[in-house]
Amino acid sequence: MDAHEIKRWHEQREALFPTKLPYSALTVINQQLPRLEAERASRALVSYSKAKPYRGFYMLKYMVHYERVGDDETPFSTPGNAAKAAPPADPNDDGGYMNAQRREREAYQALPNDFKERCAREYADWGWPLGSRGWMILCLDADVGRDVEPYRRHQNYFSKQADRERKAAEAAEVYERQRLLEVIGNLRCEIMRLGGRCDVTA
Repeated sequence: MDAHEIKRWHEQREALFPTKLPYSALTVINQQLPRLEAERASRALVSYSKAKPYRGFYMLKYMVHYERVGDDETPFSTPGNAAKAAPPADPNDDGGYMNAQRREREAYQALPNDFKERCAREYADWGWPLGSRGWMILCLDADVGRDVEPYRRHQNYFSKQADRERKAAEAAEVYERQRLLEVIGNLRCEIMRLGGRCDVTA
């Protein structure tokens, strides 16, 4: 999508989803939109709006609809097996959402264990809890060779790298506090040496 198509997409989204998105969410969305095809993205907005989401607009849920409306493919299919796959759930069907989740779980469970382990290593710090719906969709898309970069959220707060960074920041804070206390102590001593009083508050 180019800049003009992205602007039209946002106008359509605002018309279909009367909710104000935070600037941080819009930034993430705008990073993902250039990778999408405009007409398909527009159809996915309509599909997502018909699903009547409880509230708000969620890019992950939107991407599920984007995959469903593309080139007669169902989610997690490749061009070679698209014809054999089950049709996407009717969003107006009461069980459509649950059926979609069930199919996602079944497709994820059918993945080879070594591939799931590789996903756990490669995408551990992408911000999706292992076994969550977002995690399963990420792995399923990676399995069929789709671009999974739009699923990158942020560094997982509980990853080993984040834990190391947090400990380093805490140690730096303790060191800085001790250094400042030492400076204050030296200043107090100097004031007392010059005959001043350290117990006076300004």
